[in-house]
Amino acid sequence: MKRSLRLSLLVLFGLGLAGPQTPTPTSDAGLYKVLLAARKAAVGRPLEENQQVVCGPEGDATNHKIQALNHNKNRTDRPSNYVAMSWEQVRNLPADRVDDFQGAPVSVVGYLSHRINVERGESTNCHLLQPNEVDWHIYLTNSPAQGIADAVIVEATPRVRPQHKWTRAMLTPLVDTDTQVRISGWLLYDLEHVNVIGRQRATVWEVHPITRIEVHKNGQWVDVDSKQWMQTANAPVESTPTRATAVSAAQPAEGNPSVKVWVNTASGVYHCSGTRWYGATNEGIFMTQAEANKKGYRSANGRVCQ
Repeated sequence: MKRSLRLSLLVLFGLGLAGPQTPTPTSDAGLYKVLLAARKAAVGRPLEENQQVVCGPEGDATNHKIQALNHNKNRTDRPSNYVAMSWEQVRNLPADRVDDFQGAPVSVVGYLSHRINVERGESTNCHLLQPNEVDWHIYLTNSPAQGIADAVIVEATPRVRPQHKWTRAMLTPLVDTDTQVRISGWLLYDLEHVNVIGRQRATVWEVHPITRIEVHKNGQWVDVDSKQWMQTANAPVESTPTRATAVSAAQPAEGNPSVKVWVNTASGVYHCSGTRWYGATNEGIFMTQAEANKKGYRSANGRVCQ
């Protein structure tokens, strides 16, 4: 068996399993061969509400290219295996290989930045506007708390989300933190956004739709759909048990109310003095911790400031 074929089989079948280690991506040359072998043609699915079709698989687009693009966005099938890619490899995929790479199942590690953006009406969803009818536009960056110009876009679609337990409340506490995530899904080239590369995204190659979200916790990857994650790491902020046991008896559970914190106004997360992102995110404002809590902002990683 030739070395390239052995490499392809290793990446395609060995790297799709969730595990404690993130597989090392292949070289670009080897990666391209694997992506080409792994790609699967998309079959778009309609969006249904109460067992009624409210939007077809091509959305409401009239342009044939956009109709074909929407079929890719609106697929709902789940890959059994994923090709591991680095964030840089996704960003640097060539624009002249769309027919070769689009529709490959991929997995990429990064950080959630800026916010979980609920899209407004788009042709892929027939310009519908309700929360269960629109995409979640998520910014995956190569390091924490980066601007959107440095993001690979990954999207959770209304056709796929019902298969999962994902919520915005689940994902938002991960935004602008040092917690790594691993996003898996279908590789897509979103030709509608070429004109905003470098301003609103780093590339128009996306993971779209997302089919799996994992968080790196205690040395292993944990699927956010799993019972393990739902019972521990991902309780909604408002129902999180008190952290009084971790705070001295003389200090209230909410920390020092008068201490100055830095609020990332894009993500709604605030950071304590002396931490990496204190005063360092692109958008933000200083205020007391009491003010931040009163306005509904959340502390980074659930840690109060003393």
